[in-house]
Amino acid sequence: MRGCIGFPRPVGGVGHDVVEAALAAAFEDPRFVPLSLRELSEVAIEVSILSEMVPVKGDERMRLRAVKAGRDGLMVQYGIYSGLLLPIVAVEQHWDTRKFLGETCIKAGLPETYWTQKSVNLYKYETQVFKEEKPEGEVIEVNL
Repeated sequence: MRGCIGFPRPVGGVGHDVVEAALAAAFEDPRFVPLSLRELSEVAIEVSILSEMVPVKGDERMRLRAVKAGRDGLMVQYGIYSGLLLPIVAVEQHWDTRKFLGETCIKAGLPETYWTQKSVNLYKYETQVFKEEKPEGEVIEVNL
Protein backbone atom coordinates (compact mmCIF):
# COMPACT_ATOMS: atom_id res chain seq x y z
CA MET A 1 0.00 0.00 0.00
CA ARG A 2 1.25 3.47 -0.86
CA GLY A 3 -1.66 5.57 0.31
CA CYS A 4 -5.13 5.39 1.77
CA ILE A 5 -7.12 8.58 2.15
CA GLY A 6 -10.79 9.14 1.52
CA PHE A 7 -14.02 10.70 2.61
CA PRO A 8 -16.22 8.76 5.03
CA ARG A 9 -19.17 10.90 3.94
CA PRO A 10 -19.90 12.53 0.56
CA VAL A 11 -18.32 15.92 -0.05
CA GLY A 12 -18.71 16.81 -3.73
CA GLY A 13 -20.28 13.82 -5.47
CA VAL A 14 -18.77 10.41 -6.22
CA GLY A 15 -16.73 11.46 -9.26
CA HIS A 16 -15.25 14.50 -7.54
CA ASP A 17 -14.58 12.64 -4.29
CA VAL A 18 -12.83 9.72 -6.05
CA VAL A 19 -10.48 12.09 -7.88
CA GLU A 20 -9.73 14.12 -4.73
CA ALA A 21 -9.15 11.01 -2.62
CA ALA A 22 -6.93 9.39 -5.26
CA LEU A 23 -4.74 12.49 -5.48
CA ALA A 24 -4.54 12.77 -1.70
CA ALA A 25 -3.70 9.07 -1.31
CA ALA A 26 -0.97 9.30 -3.95
CA PHE A 27 0.63 12.53 -2.82
CA GLU A 28 -0.53 13.56 0.67
CA ASP A 29 -0.73 10.47 2.90
CA PRO A 30 1.83 11.32 5.62
CA ARG A 31 2.50 7.63 6.28
CA PHE A 32 4.04 7.08 2.84
CA VAL A 33 6.48 8.68 0.42
CA PRO A 34 4.49 10.49 -2.31
CA LEU A 35 4.17 8.62 -5.58
CA SER A 36 6.37 9.79 -8.43
CA LEU A 37 5.15 10.03 -12.02
CA ARG A 38 7.58 7.22 -12.93
CA GLU A 39 5.98 4.90 -10.36
CA LEU A 40 2.42 5.44 -11.56
CA SER A 41 2.72 2.66 -14.15
CA GLU A 42 3.96 0.29 -11.41
CA VAL A 43 1.03 0.54 -8.97
CA ALA A 44 -2.38 -1.10 -9.10
CA ILE A 45 -5.13 1.29 -8.04
CA GLU A 46 -8.01 0.24 -5.81
CA VAL A 47 -11.06 2.37 -5.00
CA SER A 48 -13.69 1.68 -2.33
CA ILE A 49 -17.02 3.48 -2.56
CA LEU A 50 -18.68 3.65 0.86
CA SER A 51 -22.42 3.37 1.45
CA GLU A 52 -24.16 5.66 3.89
CA MET A 53 -22.99 5.30 7.49
CA VAL A 54 -25.55 3.53 9.69
CA PRO A 55 -25.38 4.04 13.47
CA VAL A 56 -24.90 0.85 15.50
CA LYS A 57 -26.64 1.29 18.83
CA GLY A 58 -27.21 -0.80 21.91
CA ASP A 59 -25.15 -2.75 24.36
CA GLU A 60 -22.17 -4.97 23.56
CA ARG A 61 -24.31 -7.96 22.55
CA MET A 62 -26.53 -5.90 20.23
CA ARG A 63 -23.51 -4.29 18.56
CA LEU A 64 -21.88 -7.68 18.00
CA ARG A 65 -25.05 -8.98 16.34
CA ALA A 66 -25.43 -5.87 14.15
CA VAL A 67 -21.91 -5.97 12.66
CA LYS A 68 -20.51 -8.62 10.35
CA ALA A 69 -16.75 -8.60 9.74
CA GLY A 70 -16.00 -8.90 6.04
CA ARG A 71 -19.30 -7.35 4.99
CA ASP A 72 -19.32 -4.17 7.06
CA GLY A 73 -16.76 -1.44 7.38
CA LEU A 74 -16.58 0.40 10.69
CA MET A 75 -16.10 3.92 11.96
CA VAL A 76 -15.83 4.73 15.65
CA GLN A 77 -16.01 8.24 17.09
CA TYR A 78 -15.55 9.42 20.65
CA GLY A 79 -14.86 13.10 21.29
CA ILE A 80 -11.85 14.10 19.17
CA TYR A 81 -11.01 10.46 18.43
CA SER A 82 -12.08 8.79 15.21
CA GLY A 83 -11.05 5.68 13.32
CA LEU A 84 -12.26 3.97 10.17
CA LEU A 85 -11.45 0.56 8.73
CA LEU A 86 -12.67 -0.82 5.41
CA PRO A 87 -14.36 -4.25 5.37
CA ILE A 88 -11.55 -5.65 3.24
CA VAL A 89 -9.15 -5.13 6.17
CA ALA A 90 -11.06 -7.69 8.25
CA VAL A 91 -11.03 -10.10 5.30
CA GLU A 92 -7.28 -9.71 4.66
CA GLN A 93 -6.41 -10.00 8.37
CA HIS A 94 -8.87 -12.87 9.02
CA TRP A 95 -10.46 -10.96 11.91
CA ASP A 96 -13.73 -11.93 13.52
CA THR A 97 -16.24 -9.21 14.42
CA ARG A 98 -14.97 -8.64 17.97
CA LYS A 99 -11.38 -8.26 16.77
CA PHE A 100 -12.48 -5.90 13.96
CA LEU A 101 -14.38 -3.70 16.44
CA GLY A 102 -11.33 -3.61 18.72
CA GLU A 103 -8.91 -2.78 15.91
CA THR A 104 -11.15 0.08 14.77
CA CYS A 105 -10.95 1.52 18.28
CA ILE A 106 -7.17 1.14 18.26
CA LYS A 107 -7.01 2.95 14.90
CA ALA A 108 -8.95 5.81 16.56
CA GLY A 109 -6.41 5.95 19.39
CA LEU A 110 -8.85 4.44 21.88
CA PRO A 111 -8.59 1.36 24.09
CA GLU A 112 -9.53 -1.84 22.26
CA THR A 113 -12.74 -2.39 24.23
CA TYR A 114 -14.20 1.13 23.91
CA TRP A 115 -16.69 -0.03 21.26
CA THR A 116 -18.64 -1.62 24.13
CA GLN A 117 -19.37 1.80 25.67
CA LYS A 118 -22.76 3.29 24.78
CA SER A 119 -21.19 6.78 24.76
CA VAL A 120 -18.97 5.77 21.82
CA ASN A 121 -20.51 6.43 18.40
CA LEU A 122 -20.21 3.37 16.20
CA TYR A 123 -21.18 3.30 12.53
CA LYS A 124 -21.19 0.55 9.94
CA TYR A 125 -21.24 0.77 6.16
CA GLU A 126 -20.69 -1.42 3.13
CA THR A 127 -18.36 -0.84 0.19
CA GLN A 128 -18.24 -1.37 -3.52
CA VAL A 129 -14.62 -2.04 -4.43
CA PHE A 130 -12.96 -1.63 -7.82
CA LYS A 131 -9.32 -2.39 -8.56
CA GLU A 132 -6.88 -2.91 -11.38
CA GLU A 133 -5.95 -6.57 -11.75
CA LYS A 134 -2.37 -5.39 -12.30
CA PRO A 135 -0.77 -1.97 -12.87
CA GLU A 136 -2.51 -0.35 -15.84
CA GLY A 137 -4.59 -3.53 -16.14
CA GLU A 138 -8.28 -4.24 -16.47
CA VAL A 139 -10.50 -2.82 -13.71
CA ILE A 140 -12.62 -5.39 -11.91
CA GLU A 141 -15.17 -5.26 -9.13
CA VAL A 142 -14.06 -7.08 -6.00
CA ASN A 143 -16.59 -9.25 -4.17
CA LEU A 144 -15.74 -9.66 -0.51
